[in-house]
Amino acid sequence: MSIILSWLDYAQAVLQQCQLYLDPIFPCDIQSKYAIRNTHTREINGRDHKTKYTRMVCLVQCQCGSDHTDRHQPSKKPQRPWKDVGCGFWVEITSVHLNCISGMPEHCVECAAEVEMIQMPQVPLHPVIWEHALQLLHDGLTIRLVEKECNKKANELFGNSVGDEHACYHLEPYESTSLYRTIVRESGLKQWSKTVENLDRWFRKDDPQPPPGHPNLGDNILYYQPHVEGETDQFILMDSTFGFSSDWLLLFTLVTIDDRNRGIPISYMLFSVRQQTKAVHVDYNGELLSRILQAWKDGMGTNAAGEPFKARIAITDNDLKERRALSETWPDVLLLLCLAHTWRAWGNDLNRYLCIIPKGSERQEVHSHLGKFLWKLCIYYYMHTIHSNISKKQSIGGLAFLAYLVPYIKSQSLWHQWSYTGALEAASTLGIPVGMMPCTTNHLESHNRHLKESYIQAKLHGRQLPQADWWVILLITKVLPDLF
Repeated sequence: MSIILSWLDYAQAVLQQCQLYLDPIFPCDIQSKYAIRNTHTREINGRDHKTKYTRMVCLVQCQCGSDHTDRHQPSKKPQRPWKDVGCGFWVEITSVHLNCISGMPEHCVECAAEVEMIQMPQVPLHPVIWEHALQLLHDGLTIRLVEKECNKKANELFGNSVGDEHACYHLEPYESTSLYRTIVRESGLKQWSKTVENLDRWFRKDDPQPPPGHPNLGDNILYYQPHVEGETDQFILMDSTFGFSSDWLLLFTLVTIDDRNRGIPISYMLFSVRQQTKAVHVDYNGELLSRILQAWKDGMGTNAAGEPFKARIAITDNDLKERRALSETWPDVLLLLCLAHTWRAWGNDLNRYLCIIPKGSERQEVHSHLGKFLWKLCIYYYMHTIHSNISKKQSIGGLAFLAYLVPYIKSQSLWHQWSYTGALEAASTLGIPVGMMPCTTNHLESHNRHLKESYIQAKLHGRQLPQADWWVILLITKVLPDLF
């Protein structure tokens, strides 16, 4: 059945007769059996080829014909307020203003007999509160703060009323899903699109197609390697921080320090890991990281003198794979060890070796002596002390720890990376006072924590983390502009 309508008034009369709703002409009644399944919009030209109109195609279905098990993501129990009796009612409304209604506008006998809902419906949020909630989410507020601010605004606009027959005035928990989906759609991501397909479509070499609203997205990418079955899956990728995406993804960040001692990120490297991996945070090796760092170095280009980008000093944690990759990419780089990570590693081993000493003053005395000894960063003080005072301790635990520590002190390639001597050489290389040399990777750790707390928390849907494609858009369009 198809009805072609020439007059807007007649079209509205048909909608009213069928008890259909079409916002904002006929707002939805919360007891309505109808639900809008999907809506598509596109711009069309007017007769003068100058005026622009928006054409909308809206599919409406009776909820008594909605099977909760037959959908993209089946649910275990029905979420619709009306019982499913297999009603075949559906209507497709096509409009520039409103000019075509087609479908099967007839209910079955069983549907007509259903006059009471089986559960309370999810009442839509009032449009004014909805727009306010979207703006707050765009501003980076968490959903809890958004809920608080929206309820405050609702009280200002509508007093103590909780809603009417068309909408509620207070933000309910179930509305968070629709809000996040709206934000994702605004970013150009389709709701059911796959992450790997999106990234490949945006950044592939041949005919890249960036998402709507982000035509220059590819200009921010120095290197992209898609996964090719049988070709790229022999590589194990790199970890720097994880737990920021719902996809199996790792983020490696390069940070430099400006003249005001602030950490400035200069590169974000996103890594996908193997699907069969059990521990995401350890699925990487130095060989692939070297390859990625070399690609980033090449992407940085050259300076005015034609010299390639060169890293002179680098500080990392105790990860040998990271250090190997940096050394292979820049053979002359001076590598330093993060003092905080070194101290933590020593502290863990110190506690392990001293556990044979009974708790109390005896263990605390040895722990205090060794702790003060470790904190002194002069290599000559180390060598003098190890042969005099501390080595004469009668505690087996203390001697065992010193035996563990001796190789780190005797090997110049090891002690030079965390000692004061290494900091002096690095400061001399850069031509800065040694007091300006960072001894830890705290700037990087702080930045990673800032990413997770300031950006991820606002994008959490329940406990669900953002997907990788959404993260790429967020880093380029939100994180980097906020920093620079």
